[in-house]
This record gives sequence, C-alpha cells and structure tokens, in this order.
Amino acid sequence: MPGTIVLPPRELDSLSLGYKISFVLVFPQFHVTNNDIERTAKDIVRHTLQGVRFWQDCKTCKTPHQYSLPVSSLDRSLNHPVRKYWQVDIDDDAHLHDGDFDKLTDRYFVVGVQVISRAFRFHGDTKCPKDPSAHSNFVFHDHHGKRAAHHWTKELKAVDEALILLGQRPNYRVITNEFTNFQVYNGNDVAGVHMDVAKSLLAIFTAFERQFDAINITTRIGGGVRGDVAQTSIQQEAGESCKPMSSVNMAHLKVIGESPNYNIPDFLRMFLKSKLTRSQLPGFTDNNRISSLHTALDVSRVWDSELLNKIPEYVKYCMKKPTIGFRSHAGTLNSEEQIAWIDLCSSLTEFCYQKSTDHVFRWLSVRWHIPHTDYTIMEIMRHIGGIHRTTFEYYRTVSSKVADLDSRLVQPHLADIIADYDRENAHSDSLKETKVVKAILARRVEQTKAENVRDEIKQKFELGLYGKFPKDTVVEFCRTHGEKMAYVRGDHKTLILD
Repeated sequence: MPGTIVLPPRELDSLSLGYKISFVLVFPQFHVTNNDIERTAKDIVRHTLQGVRFWQDCKTCKTPHQYSLPVSSLDRSLNHPVRKYWQVDIDDDAHLHDGDFDKLTDRYFVVGVQVISRAFRFHGDTKCPKDPSAHSNFVFHDHHGKRAAHHWTKELKAVDEALILLGQRPNYRVITNEFTNFQVYNGNDVAGVHMDVAKSLLAIFTAFERQFDAINITTRIGGGVRGDVAQTSIQQEAGESCKPMSSVNMAHLKVIGESPNYNIPDFLRMFLKSKLTRSQLPGFTDNNRISSLHTALDVSRVWDSELLNKIPEYVKYCMKKPTIGFRSHAGTLNSEEQIAWIDLCSSLTEFCYQKSTDHVFRWLSVRWHIPHTDYTIMEIMRHIGGIHRTTFEYYRTVSSKVADLDSRLVQPHLADIIADYDRENAHSDSLKETKVVKAILARRVEQTKAENVRDEIKQKFELGLYGKFPKDTVVEFCRTHGEKMAYVRGDHKTLILD
C-alpha cells in the first residue's frame, strides 16, 4: 500500500467546511449564442461570481479593502485544485414543477445550477489561494504583499447577495424551492473522517429525526420506503433526495428480511455498540429500496482499515474529498438560515469527535423517546455545546407556538418570504406576467408554515415512520395533538414499544 494512504485519525485536527448552494436559473432564450444551454447557464453564474466585490477591514493596516472571490472558470471535471476555488456546475436534481416549467419554455430556458464553495476552516480565517501563474483566469486578492484571510461567512453572504442581484435582472430569476438544496460538508482537513464520527452522526439523526424534521420544510421532511403500499403526502419527489434515517433503517430491515417493527433503540445499538464496519454501511444506505445518493447523510467518503485493505482503489477515490455531507436542508439564499445550519452541522461533527461512541449512546438512550415538543433542537444544541450565540438566536426567534403552549416548532422568518415577494413585485418584465414565481413563493409559504410542519410530523408519527415509542411518549403525542380520544379508541396503541 502507498504510504500516503492512512487511517483517518480519531482526533480532530482542523474542522474543514464546504457547502453547495443549489437553485434554478431562469433566463431568456435570446441570451444563448450557441446550442449549449447548460454551458451558457454556468457562464452566466460564473461571471456573476467573478464580479463579486466585498469590503473587509485589513488586519495589516486596519483599514477596509475591497476583495473578490477566488472563482474557477474551469469545469469541475477537469483536473485542478478544486478545494481552493469556488466552482459552478449543473445540478440535475434542481428543477421546477412540470406546470411551472411548461409556462416558461416558450421564451425562457430553465436550468438547475449549483455553486460549490471552496474549502474553509470552520474556526478562524481561511487564507486566499495563491494565484497560479499558469492559470490567470483564477481570481484572488492580495494587499500589502500578504494574502487576504477572512471568515467563511463573509464569502457566503457575498455569494448570496450576488445571486439575489442576478435574479433582479429583467427576465432573469434565481429560484430556490423544494427541489433545490443547501448541502454542508464537514471533514478533518485532508485526513479523512473517522468511522466513529460517522456512526455517531447516523445515530444522532436517527434518535432526533423528529427534531430535525421540525426545522425543515414540509416537502423535505420525507418518509417511507420505496415499495410500500401506502403512499402519503410526505412521500413526494422532493423527499426522495433527502431520505431520513427512519427510511434508511426500515429499508435495511426489509432487505435483510427482519421484522418491519422498526424501533430506534435497536439501531442505536447497531450503530454505536456493535462492530459495524465501513464495508457494512452500504447495507443500510445503498440497497434496492434507497440509494446512498438520496439519504439525508452522505457517509460514502468515510473509510476504515477493513475498507482500506479490501478496496484500496475506492479509498483513493474517497481521499479526493474526505467529508461527511448533510443533505436534508432545502435550498435557500437566506444567509442567516444557511449560517445557522452550517453551525449546527459543524458543531455536531465536532461533538462526535470530542465524545466517545459510548457517551453518544448514553445521551441518546436517555433522550430519544422524549416528545420533540419538549426536547427540541434548542435542547440538542445546549447539550452539544460550541454553538454560536447567533445560531441560538436564529432558532429562537423563528420559533412559533402552535395550538398548544407546550408545542414549539420552527419556521423561517416571514420577513424573508416578504422580501422575495417585494423583489418579484419590483419587476416589470414578461417573466413576471407568467405568475410562475409568485406561485412558487405561495407554495413556499405553505411549506414553511409551522402548523403545516406540525401536521406532517403528526402524519409521519401516526404511520409509524418514526418507529415505536414508550407508552408515555405516545400518550403525550396524542395530548399535544388534541387526539386523546384517538388513543382511547386504540388508534395509536400499535405505536407503543413493548
């Protein structure tokens, strides 16, 4: 084996961070000068990012300087240092509803696009890459003979603002909906993510799926397993791209022929107490019912000694981007929402490095069954620690009371949706006359209403898609959802864990 391939360390050296912003770009057909529509779409976005300028105080002279993004003008498929530069690519999964698409195709092109960040250090500043003399098309910034360094939030906000401005051009729109996503990638610099960390994250997202659902939009809550007879509103296409852990676990049970009576404690033991190896993970996340490409967590780039000895070629492939991916978040250009989710995902990754799998098992074993209205995302953040105060404020200020004083679910700021409406109302072009964008925004309002999120979680719970729970949890669920008589009739007794 080559000496460069080593096992990922259990200690965290430097938490690395990357993210993808997915959206749908709508632009007029007269813009295309050739038949390559996708190339044109990438060039439009790439030129927009290359024109980004933002100000930041210089650490050398203590005065503000203007900076630009390090953006690559090369496609991702070409061999160049992808970790150092922002990139633009096509996103085949980003699209509009068929009815919306049909209203636009006569005069506009509709293309799914993703903007991929460069690699950052989660804590502290990230240096700007050196400008390779052989590639003058890379943009960089340099003042006083020293490379600029700034926090990842600075560039993220600059990119969001640039994309919003692109969508304000006449007959152009940058649209995020349930078929777009905001993906976060965490790693241990270039060393690789340890298997224990992957197992702990799988367990956390299994135990607290209801809490993570409560901060999502309805169409990405997801549920069920391919091949199930019952089809419900939570098993829509948008949910296919971010299958939650309950779906992954139930699919695993069906594939191996075990009882479909899914319960969380069994899987906590499986992930954290058994000798689960990397070679066994595909049995959970990639089978004939659920693809590893469509799960809320992407752990395909993790490796251990068994995989290293068994398939060294695959480990070499993993080493090109040794990260864990968080896929469940819907697409958005709201920087505040993005930063809060990045902070939560990154802090969870750090926590799983700092704590043993035994510690994670004890925590989850005690807390998994508590009603999600009592043990919310706020309590999870308090336990893991290290969360920035602005993240606490974000999730606190977007919370809303629904029906019951003890029921607390999260929804985005109404101000963000109102701003989208205001930007659309400011247009006076023919694209506005199609009313497509306003229809998308109206659906977004429904998808983010706390009462609708509550109903999706309720339906998912009643279908047993979260598994079985202790009697006290089921009784509390019936109480907080106004279904005391349903329990008396026995409608929910099948959900009780024996």
